[in-house]
Amino acid sequence: RMADVHGTLGCLAVAGGSELEDIRELYTGGLTYQVGVDYSVGSDGILEINEWKTKNLSDPQDCLRMKLLDMLGSEGPQVSDSLCGRLPFPKAQVEAVLQELEMKNLVSIGFFTQTDEGEYILRVDEYRITGGSVEVVDYRTLQNHLLT
Repeated sequence: RMADVHGTLGCLAVAGGSELEDIRELYTGGLTYQVGVDYSVGSDGILEINEWKTKNLSDPQDCLRMKLLDMLGSEGPQVSDSLCGRLPFPKAQVEAVLQELEMKNLVSIGFFTQTDEGEYILRVDEYRITGGSVEVVDYRTLQNHLLT
């Protein structure tokens, strides 16, 4: 799934997604990317791709949601500027997706590492930090939300 996310977001960034206020405005017809589907190790010990598969782009909004959740879940609390600075999309677009995730109760904002600016965190991680006192969705439910 993350290969689809990275393939889609990479294509969108190259196709001008960083210059738009909303990546849904970008026409994605005909855009594709390739992923390796068959591998072997060469005599030099380097992994080689034997066969490529062409794939169509996934939904841009879903991919951006998944990428943000992945970043927060694997790296912990982060301020908005840090997240926005690492993605090739407009700050307003990234922040809109973060707000949407907060409204869906998948992330929350707070002062988790004692910064002056609020930080976003995956709700499951907040649950652990607060000692389990907050009602929160579990990882399986989160995955089901994303797939839906």
